[in-house]
Amino acid sequence: YKRQVLLSDDFSAIIIGVEEGRKIFDNFKKVIVYCLISNIAQLAPFTYMVIFQFPLPLSSILVLCIGIGTDLLPSVSFSYEEGELNVITRNPRHKTDHLVTKKLIIYSYVTNGIMLSLCGMIPYFVVMHDFGWDFWGMFYTGQIK
Repeated sequence: YKRQVLLSDDFSAIIIGVEEGRKIFDNFKKVIVYCLISNIAQLAPFTYMVIFQFPLPLSSILVLCIGIGTDLLPSVSFSYEEGELNVITRNPRHKTDHLVTKKLIIYSYVTNGIMLSLCGMIPYFVVMHDFGWDFWGMFYTGQIK
């Protein structure tokens, strides 16, 4: 069992502590979901290049710069987000519940990760089409000539 040390004799300090703990746990989950979603969207162009051999939209260094520039500040901002309204009225989570669950991974990778990677790749194909590349002609070319 976990022991809790109280610095005051006010019972409301326990409620405030539980509320803050649940808020921190929820914010950790939001940061993890955000990082997983952005990672799958950054990995998708390379995966498509290997499988379909069409020209690479971004170089590795550019993806790294975008990842560092766009993942760092939003992840930090999630940690300062206010808690939901029902955070204290929810039932306590079970001892065996983990921070990263199967549901969270499926939500991140399958639903939002695929949607975000498509939202990035569709403009790539539109721009390539505007510059004279046929969509079906891009497959198995390997590089832009």
